[in-house]
Amino acid sequence: MPPYLPDTPEVRSDILDYRHEVERFDREARAAALVRHKNVVAIHAVEEADGLPYLVMEYVPGGSLQRLLDRTGPLDLEDILH
Repeated sequence: MPPYLPDTPEVRSDILDYRHEVERFDREARAAALVRHKNVVAIHAVEEADGLPYLVMEYVPGGSLQRLLDRTGPLDLEDILH
């Protein structure tokens, strides 16, 4: 138990839940890293720093999909498929 957390059943439960979430993140990220497709951003690595998991992903230049949707509204089906 980290020294800065009280040793109570609630805290132990929260830590256990967090560990399960980290394990799930790791498992799903590694599965997603196996996907290879021109329309899917590549995941190069699954890492952890200071207890926080993160993804190392391919850099894709340009704006975000959210920014595009905010600017133009919903995409046409043709744009989605191409």
